[in-house]
Amino acid sequence: MQDIFRRLIVRISDQYLTVLFVLGAVSAVTYMVLITDIRNQEGNARLVKMSTDQGQLIQNINLSLTQKTYIKRHVRLLNY
Repeated sequence: MQDIFRRLIVRISDQYLTVLFVLGAVSAVTYMVLITDIRNQEGNARLVKMSTDQGQLIQNINLSLTQKTYIKRHVRLLNY
């Protein structure tokens, strides 16, 4: 029985380390891409404005979806 637990713990820790390594690698690559994009956009005001507008649009969409979900739940509670 102890052998089974040892194998299980070793397997889980190996997978855990693999997942941590992959997440670290993805974070590092994402950081490098973002830094490169920011440097490329630094002198281009049109790209910066477009990026800001896109962020505001996404924020408005998220807010609308949150409100829609809240309204649906509220209506569902009133019907019961």
